Amino acid sequence: MGLKSSRAWLLVQSLLPRESRRLDAHLIRAIYAAVTLLVLLAVWNSKSSFRGMAFMSGLTVVHSAITVLMGVRLSGDVAGDRSSVTVGLLALSGLGGRDILQARLAATSFTFLGIWLVRLPFLILAISLGGIRLQQILFSEILQLGTFVLVWGVGTLHAHYSQDRISARIVFVLPGLLDFLFVTPTLLLAILRMNQILVLPQLDNLANEIRSACVSRALVLTLSSPHPSPMVLI
Repeated sequence: MGLKSSRAWLLVQSLLPRESRRLDAHLIRAIYAAVTLLVLLAVWNSKSSFRGMAFMSGLTVVHSAITVLMGVRLSGDVAGDRSSVTVGLLALSGLGGRDILQARLAATSFTFLGIWLVRLPFLILAISLGGIRLQQILFSEILQLGTFVLVWGVGTLHAHYSQDRISARIVFVLPGLLDFLFVTPTLLLAILRMNQILVLPQLDNLANEIRSACVSRALVLTLSSPHPSPMVLI
């Protein structure tokens, strides 16, 4: 049964007005705009001849932080619904778990897009400043969208078993933890070399393959080449 023909759609319609008035969403937009304007001011006053690239590099740092923040805040809604007995009341009204999840996903998408679209003018400005291509921006946005989906997905699952929003926020360490785990083999091999222990080339290749899974490294590769390889997305 499609969303529009189910009870979930009625729940979404009741959630959207509240989502549009979310204080945390407005606060994230305000913080993003303020920090981005500071980055733009710093780039504009610099003597760099590649202002577009410098601005996009600064934007990527800000975007990454906002991406994780959004994933943490929006996934925490599940814990908030549980602690406020909202889920119990919805269940009493006859809504099943699938209906509630569909409605929450639709409401989350609405809020997410409302924040994400604020980025568009700044991305267009980065292109107009020169030194950055549309393909680089597209790849960067796909990588960060994947990061959001990861944080939100794992965060939602974790929040389902959390007592409140505060305990559910631990998911913010997930992207950094994964990047660290992917870099660990390279670090271990470097330590072995420092102790003059022979490292097989096959291990080097394997460590590099694992390291290539880091989102941070993929973002660097995306911005460092005017025509980034689609492999960075994989």
